[in-house]
Amino acid sequence: MKHAIFIELKRVIRQPSFIFFMIIMPIGIYASLGAFIPEAKIVLPTGANISALMMVQMAFYSAVLAAASVGAETGVFRATGWGRTLSLTPLSPSGFSFFRLIITYASTIVPITLIYLFGAFTFAAMPLKMWVSSYVLCIVLSGVFGTLGQTIGSLIGGSTALGIASGTTVLISFMSDMFNPAQGKMYTLAQYMPFFGAKSLTTWQITDGHGTSGQSLSFAWCTGNFVFWAALLIGVSWWATRFTKSRD
Repeated sequence: MKHAIFIELKRVIRQPSFIFFMIIMPIGIYASLGAFIPEAKIVLPTGANISALMMVQMAFYSAVLAAASVGAETGVFRATGWGRTLSLTPLSPSGFSFFRLIITYASTIVPITLIYLFGAFTFAAMPLKMWVSSYVLCIVLSGVFGTLGQTIGSLIGGSTALGIASGTTVLISFMSDMFNPAQGKMYTLAQYMPFFGAKSLTTWQITDGHGTSGQSLSFAWCTGNFVFWAALLIGVSWWATRFTKSRD
């Protein structure tokens, strides 16, 4: 199993699309919006600077995108009747699901780590406990959204599903106040988006419970947002998997 995980993970992270969209592009966005801007070194009351806040948000974005892409691959495998091939091997369907879950979470670690390293060697600064807690939360919370990609991969199938999963993730990220700070009606809308709660929880200690534009956040709301969307996406993903099985 360990050897298979290593081989599959190496295949995933060596794909040109993974290298560009999950690593190079988020680092580029972080560099332009959070590392090399005059406001980057502004220190928040918590001891973290603006550059660190943007670093965490971009790391979370890249991790969600990686999880959704791997999830879409899993859905495509199932939708294309891969389960019949699986039945000829010693690996059970539940074993395959666990295998893909490991790959999903492992794939999030790569871009998060690289973006954190880039931030550490540029201008990101915050207390050690925030480096550790935000890093762990980015991994734990982002992996759940692999179910978004799996749902799309199961229902659509084919290589098209990967592009749709990535595009959907980018759109939801924008609407979840992940990039430029949202204000007014856009911010009100953002609070109901799938990634808003998880993103806010990863940066909670850095912003002391405030939004990127200074709005006061409710911990219960952010947690509820994450739990609601996680439960909904897991449920829809389970249904989509059963639906594709019934078509085989």
